[in-house]
Amino acid sequence: MKTRVAVWLLLLPVCGIGGKTNEAILSEVSVLTIHVSDTNTHEGVFQFLQDVLKLPVDYGPEMIGERRYAAVYAGNLFIEPCGPYSNMRYPVKDFRALFFGLNCRSPQSPSSIAAQLDRSKIAYEKEGPGVVRVQDGLIADGIYLAVDSQTKEKTAEEQEALLASAMSAKQREGPGIEYVKEIQLGYVGPGSLKIWREFLGTPDRINDTSWRLNRNETIRLVRSKVQGVRGIVLKVRSLEKAEAYLKERSCVGRVVDGRIELDKGQTFGLSIYFSAE
Repeated sequence: MKTRVAVWLLLLPVCGIGGKTNEAILSEVSVLTIHVSDTNTHEGVFQFLQDVLKLPVDYGPEMIGERRYAAVYAGNLFIEPCGPYSNMRYPVKDFRALFFGLNCRSPQSPSSIAAQLDRSKIAYEKEGPGVVRVQDGLIADGIYLAVDSQTKEKTAEEQEALLASAMSAKQREGPGIEYVKEIQLGYVGPGSLKIWREFLGTPDRINDTSWRLNRNETIRLVRSKVQGVRGIVLKVRSLEKAEAYLKERSCVGRVVDGRIELDKGQTFGLSIYFSAE
């Protein structure tokens, strides 16, 4: 089974305690997990990602015990629906599907990552070779975060290249998705916002609530009643063509600030937006 349960999170340079400067850690989000309430919802979410959004399948669906697993490729990261989990603590109740985990990559060594978290007084634990899981309650309550410093294997790079080619072909008849351009993270108050800012750093900060991780990916902090991933924005080639495609499938929710919000009834409650910018 190819489940990506480790979350890889990378940090941007920040000034640490005692005048030390943290090196860049955060470079990309590589996997976004979706937790589901039951196996029927898993099937529906997977079919929506595959058949409506036209994202190529990386693996699955597979049934392991009482849980289902699968993953699709979205141009610059993998989206992995999984579950249900009966022993997990979630920021909301009575959900059907919920963005829950961020998997990212780091060029830094585990010791360097740990030292930076220590200087920022962010709680964590070692979860495996090269993997550090963030456990600070002000940012990791309602979201699974970890930092992985392991190098991507050549076979994984080759597989991703094949999926990128498949996605390009499928999007010619689909909504024209190119990649996930923005991940929205909720913060509940000044305390959690402060920790997120320390965690993400300042060098690549766009403004007080947005950070550009690389050429394609941005993290944006949004005020929310709960923490965790609140939504994603998908970059499309043409907003007009994407809107026409969605209307044919009754998936258009509303258009706000030049973005199309997909109908949450069709997305199983997930906040998904299309943007051409």
